[in-house]
Amino acid sequence: MLCLLLAGFSAIAQRSRGYNESIDLKLDRFDGRYAKGETVSVTAEYAPGFTGNVVVNVIENGKKASAEVVKAVSGTVFSASYDAPTLVYVNVAPENSPKDMTSVGFIVDAEGFEPGFPYPRDMKKFWKKQIKALRSVPMVSSAKPVAIHEKGADGYECFEIRVNSIDSIPCSGYLVRPVNAVKKSLPIVMFLHGAGVAGPSKRSSIKTALRYARMGGGAIALDLNAHGMDNDRPQSYYDSLETGPLKDYSKRAVTDHESFYFRSMFLRTVRALDYLVKDPAWDGKRVMVFGSSQGGAQSAAIAGLDKRVGAAVLLVPAMMDMGGELAGHNKAWFYTMGKQPESARDIVPYYDGANLIRNFKGKLWVEAGLIDSTCPASCVFSGYNKALKCSEKHILTYPYRPHPEPEGRYREAWVEKVQTARLDFINSYLAPKGK
Repeated sequence: MLCLLLAGFSAIAQRSRGYNESIDLKLDRFDGRYAKGETVSVTAEYAPGFTGNVVVNVIENGKKASAEVVKAVSGTVFSASYDAPTLVYVNVAPENSPKDMTSVGFIVDAEGFEPGFPYPRDMKKFWKKQIKALRSVPMVSSAKPVAIHEKGADGYECFEIRVNSIDSIPCSGYLVRPVNAVKKSLPIVMFLHGAGVAGPSKRSSIKTALRYARMGGGAIALDLNAHGMDNDRPQSYYDSLETGPLKDYSKRAVTDHESFYFRSMFLRTVRALDYLVKDPAWDGKRVMVFGSSQGGAQSAAIAGLDKRVGAAVLLVPAMMDMGGELAGHNKAWFYTMGKQPESARDIVPYYDGANLIRNFKGKLWVEAGLIDSTCPASCVFSGYNKALKCSEKHILTYPYRPHPEPEGRYREAWVEKVQTARLDFINSYLAPKGK
C-alpha cells in the first residue's frame, strides 16, 4: 500500500499550483534554508472538522525517500537533520485523495551544491566563435509604430520590431520607450519568455514592455518573444506553430551545436541587444535582462556572454545545472540524460546556465522555489554558487513556491517579502543616476 502511495506522490509531486485548503504546513524559517546538522521540523495544522488519515511523503534531492500514513492530528509530521546538501519536499495529502496535497520545501547547506556538468575548457572560445558568426550577418531591422492602449501610457511610444539573426528566425517583439527621450539618458531592459509557444503569456506584449519602460524613471524596454513569432496574430497562427514547426522543440535530440534549438535562441538575445544599443537614448552603461524559467535561462546566457549586461534577474531559471543527477541531486529542465544520445553530454554543458553565469560580472538577482521540481532549487543554487565574479548577488527562496508563482494563502507573504524585494532591486538599478 505504501509503495503504491509513494509512487503516486512521486509522479504528481509539485505539478499542481494548488494546495489543500484543510492542510497547512509550516517551517520555523521564512526562507526554508538550514545548515548541515540542524534539525528541521515540519508541522501540520488541519482545519476544524478535518479527520481521518493523511500520507506524509518525503522526496530528497529528487528521489523518493519515505511515505507514512498517520492520523490527521495537528503537530509535527516530519523531523530530520542532514549532513550534506539536500533539497527536501514534504507533501501531505488525505489518504483517499493523494493529489489533493499541500507541499512545503526546505534546503540544507544550499552553498554546498555543485553542478553536475564540468565547465568546458573552451567555453569562452566556443561562444566567441558563435557570436562572431552572428555578427558576420549584416543586420536588417524594422520598427513599426504601434498604438498603446494600456493605462499609464502617456509619454511613451511603442514599436513592433523585427531584426534578422543568424538563421531564418528573427528577433521579434514590442519595444516601448519614453517619447522624446534625452540622448544618453535611459537604461535598457530586455524581458525574455518562458517555455511554450501558443499560450498568451508566450507572446510579446505591449503591456509587459510598457511595465518595464516605466520602471526606475523610464527605460528602453523590449519584450522579446523566444521564437521569433509574429505579434498580434490569430490564435490559430500560434496553435499551428505549436503543433508544427515548434512542436516539442525542447524535447528534440541534442546531436550537434548547429541544430541545437537553444543555440539560435541564445544568440537572438545578443542580436536584440546589438539592435537596442543603437538607440541614441541609451546611456551607454545600464542594461538589465529579466526572465522566468526559460526566460531565466536566456537571461543567464546573455549575462554570461555579453559584457554590456549590468544586471540580471533570474526567476526559477531553467537550464541551470542540467546535469544535476551526475552530482547526486535533482536535474533541471529541459535535459533528460537517459533520452539523449551519448554525444549530448559533450554539447549541453556549453548551454548550461550554471556554466554560462560564471562569467557574469554585474548585479545578479535570483529566485528559487523550494517545491519547484521543474527548475529545482538545488540546481539553481549550483549555478548561483559558481557566480563568483558578480559585483553583487542575491538569492531569495520561498518554501511554498512551485514553478509558477505561489497561490492562495501562501501568496501574500511571498508578494510582501520576495516580489517586493525584487522590484526594489530592479527600480534601484534602473533609477536615474543620483536618485
